[in-house]
Amino acid sequence: MAPRLCELRRPLPVAPRAVRGLRVHTPMTHPICCLGIVNRGEAAMRCVRAVRALRAREGSGLRAIVLYADVDRDAPFVRHADGAVRLPAPAGEVRAYLDHDQVIAALRRAGADAVWPGWGFVAEDPVFADRVAAEGMRFLGPSGDAMRALGDKIAAKQLAERAGVPVTPWSGGVVDDETAALPFAERLGYPLVVKAAAGGGGRGIRVVENAAALPAAFRSAATEARAAFGDGRLFLERNVSGARHIEVQIAADVYGHVLALGARDCSVQRRHQKLIEEAPPQGLEPALLARLAAAAVRLGREVGYVGLGTVEFLVAGTDAHFLEMNPRLQVEHGITEAITGLDLVQLQIRISRGENLADLEVCERGVAIEARVCAEDPDAAFVPAPGRIARFDPALGPGIRVDTGIAAGSVVPAAFDSLVAKVIATGATREEARSRLVYALRDLDLVIEGGASNTGFLIDVLGSAEFRRGGIDTGWVDRHGRDATAEADHPNASDALVGAAILAYQRRRRDARLNFFADTTNVSPVRVPPSVGQEVDLSFGGVGYRLQVFALGSWRYRVCLDGRAVTVTLREGDRHLARLEFADRTRRVVYDATEVGLRLELDGHPYRFGWETTGHVRAATPAMVIGVQVAPGERVTAGQVLGFLEAMKVEIAFSAPIAGVVTEIRATKGQLVAAGDVLVVIEPETERAANEGAAGSRLTLGPDADPLGVDAAAAGRDHRAA
Repeated sequence: MAPRLCELRRPLPVAPRAVRGLRVHTPMTHPICCLGIVNRGEAAMRCVRAVRALRAREGSGLRAIVLYADVDRDAPFVRHADGAVRLPAPAGEVRAYLDHDQVIAALRRAGADAVWPGWGFVAEDPVFADRVAAEGMRFLGPSGDAMRALGDKIAAKQLAERAGVPVTPWSGGVVDDETAALPFAERLGYPLVVKAAAGGGGRGIRVVENAAALPAAFRSAATEARAAFGDGRLFLERNVSGARHIEVQIAADVYGHVLALGARDCSVQRRHQKLIEEAPPQGLEPALLARLAAAAVRLGREVGYVGLGTVEFLVAGTDAHFLEMNPRLQVEHGITEAITGLDLVQLQIRISRGENLADLEVCERGVAIEARVCAEDPDAAFVPAPGRIARFDPALGPGIRVDTGIAAGSVVPAAFDSLVAKVIATGATREEARSRLVYALRDLDLVIEGGASNTGFLIDVLGSAEFRRGGIDTGWVDRHGRDATAEADHPNASDALVGAAILAYQRRRRDARLNFFADTTNVSPVRVPPSVGQEVDLSFGGVGYRLQVFALGSWRYRVCLDGRAVTVTLREGDRHLARLEFADRTRRVVYDATEVGLRLELDGHPYRFGWETTGHVRAATPAMVIGVQVAPGERVTAGQVLGFLEAMKVEIAFSAPIAGVVTEIRATKGQLVAAGDVLVVIEPETERAANEGAAGSRLTLGPDADPLGVDAAAAGRDHRAA
């Protein structure tokens, strides 16, 4: 009889409806001694932890060996693994994880008898899966043949149709060229989607609204698909607008058992990239979810699937259509684990060992929501904003889980995925899970030197009325963009301005003291600025501010602007961390000062200040200059587009923050620029004109401020005398 994998069937007193642990340790037909991990970062750490937990539970000698490129030499996944083998990277760091010969050679050196690919890199590469099998090692995933059938979107649709899985009306096969596309388009109707047969990640996809736009969209999608995947084949399908992205997690063993382990809602996306996921999907009828689960199981059986995979659907109302099947574990698998109690990475290992899924009982408990924290800048079209992690201290507590591959001192390399961490919150209800996730993101201490994160954007999405109601469709983020999260419109922006002014004051004082004591050979060293008060110039949202900051005592400050003043306390804690105390509220501050400005977060929301007042237009991210559309001496208006940059194949406009006259052009077409580099200099006619003509709205000190009835400098002198 085949060995069986048995789970507890009865509810546990502390976790009703959850599945926990093994009741019987069943024999294994194919024991694994050394698991080679062909991945990096958070994915590699996830597998290392799963192996350690499985080893502790079983008392086995299973070892986890990671492969690493030089850029990851000091990464946490390398330190925590049972062993590590270096991958040579003569053609670049990314190639190190993709070079089959190098990877196979490293796996041999590691003594691996099984391979875990995770997600990304070689996880969906059928040639690599075949190579692993040919080397006598087990690949923890489906066969190369199954991958080929599912990796080609045209073949996958045809496979789904044979399995009785509903598909979106489509062209039925490859469309050769834009001329051949026209009759298919007429039959399908507009709007429709032109889609690449190969690859994923949102590339090679174009939504076409009418017949006039079809030829250009077809050519553009084909060009992008050939560049990204080496395969320019395209097909057409009807565009399903207002749909939700629902996916079903399946698991299949070598004995033909295919099980649905639950569904996830991944509709909160930006340009087809998932941002927030939740399980189970809210607001869908149980009968509809049961239909999706049954369809996913049929597809798994049709292809002879073994391992874990995800079947994705577009759901609009009560209609559901097959989207694609990912033959691997998904990034968002953790929310399924959170509500079922299963460890899906361990389940992959157990399936590979030959254990039987016939007795696996899956029950759900509660709701889980996941947010992907990435090193990217929402204010610069979400381009990657990598750098060194100066501070990383995730919030923990009941119902909070953080999956990450970084620590303070780690580097988020520009060449790799920008994911920093996945923050998962679980609750008895959706609102409890949502509120816990907001808390965890607000209390996440994350500083990326010279970079940025999308934490504030995630908090705003989770706090929106639409997300609270549930049922967001896949186009919601792209339709709304940053409209609801603009910095200058945020109610805490005035508090951020006060905190930034004090931090700028403290920075100037520290720099002056260092210069004073460093210049020991000078008879008359540079004078340290007075400890009581000084002017601070900042820019925010294209508006210049000249504030006065007065030190009133230990951590106490009075900040003045436009004839009003506010008294606050700012207590600095660990590096990059402070607490800003007003009369009736306290703000948690995380900040990073650079040569060009200050990036400050208040309760998780980011604000970016420049050291100078106005007029310097800077690159928001490393990029290439596409072109500059103005010339020296030209008069510009606030908000006028001055030129364009390109970063990660995304075109980014840079605009005039103020009205004035262009005095310098420092960027040229084709030039590579770093974040913070000055592109254009604009001279306002007067400071008043700069402020009144600025692209952003002007901030005040807020309701706490009082009129400057008493001279602030005199108040400072009185304090010193005391």
